[in-house]
Amino acid sequence: MESERNPMSLSNEDLMAVMQQWRKLHPVDSEGKNSSSPREPLEKIYREQGAVYPEVIAELRKLLSADALAELHAIFSIGRDHEVPPEQLDKIAAGYRSDLVGVVNLDHEIAQLLGKANFRTCVSAGLVMLGRSEMASSLNEI
Repeated sequence: MESERNPMSLSNEDLMAVMQQWRKLHPVDSEGKNSSSPREPLEKIYREQGAVYPEVIAELRKLLSADALAELHAIFSIGRDHEVPPEQLDKIAAGYRSDLVGVVNLDHEIAQLLGKANFRTCVSAGLVMLGRSEMASSLNEI
């Protein structure tokens, strides 16, 4: 049986809530495919999702502390950069956390991460590498 490693501060419920908000920025089209490609500029996504964007950021601002955002970014990075060992989660998150020291408003950092069309894919891959395959499967259904 696979052991589930719980990240420092993100619960399964937090991860689901983040991914549900991400989906609002990256809806599926009538064929069930992502409506934005990884190559689309963030500005285009913002323009197309203009009415939804402020709501999503506001919801995530309530949910994500700087620690949780740093951890989420670390999970994303582990999934994106497959050569990064999952044992480095805490170290990677600490590096991101140090970048956020003194940042009062996390809106830009949240937008930068959630604006990525490959966000769900990379977070899910990171969770699998961290031994959280069930959670990754749940996120992939969103």
